[in-house]
Amino acid sequence: TVSVTGVSLNKTSMSMTVGDTQTLTATITPSNATDKSVTWSSNNTSVATVLGNTLKAQNVGTTTVTATQSGNDSYEAFSKDYTLTVTQAPLTVSVGDYSRQEGEDNPNFKLSYSGWKNADDALVVSGLPLTSEYAVTSNVGTYAIVPANAEATNYAITFVNGTLTVTESSGIVELLTDEKECRVYTISGRRILKPQCGVNIIVTSDRSRVKVIRK
Repeated sequence: TVSVTGVSLNKTSMSMTVGDTQTLTATITPSNATDKSVTWSSNNTSVATVLGNTLKAQNVGTTTVTATQSGNDSYEAFSKDYTLTVTQAPLTVSVGDYSRQEGEDNPNFKLSYSGWKNADDALVVSGLPLTSEYAVTSNVGTYAIVPANAEATNYAITFVNGTLTVTESSGIVELLTDEKECRVYTISGRRILKPQCGVNIIVTSDRSRVKVIRK
């Protein structure tokens, strides 16, 4: 039987991002030792766990990773350790591109995510408002849809804006109630808040206007 005289590692510290895995290796001396088996452990399993010789980063934080050779009746046990720092994983939060006709309500803007680790989902993200220059009364044009101010402990978040395109209405029917008030609606029944008033008007898809005598 050749006794173990030491255990060595090729590092004293290490950094990983959340969700990453690493194969652990240790050197036993002498190289012809009879028992070269090593047991690995993490002293903070909420930060990183070990299965066999595979290390997995679970959450942001620090832990000590230890390699132990258990020894036997002929020689003492040996161990070496190093500090592992787990940092945030990258996460991208995006908003798609949307369009609506002028005077219509805005679409239901949805977020998409890229970069989840450890079976996480949107529930780990807090404080994610969507801001934009758009409004129901916005004129024809393009408007940025901006996700911002989100936080997630295990993620460094990058935001990708979307675009809202407001187009001319494909058809409008105006209903005039009296000389002081007119109400204009799209064919689908949505109200236009800034119409031209004075007479009943039908605005066709080519934007021509036909005056209709008020009854």
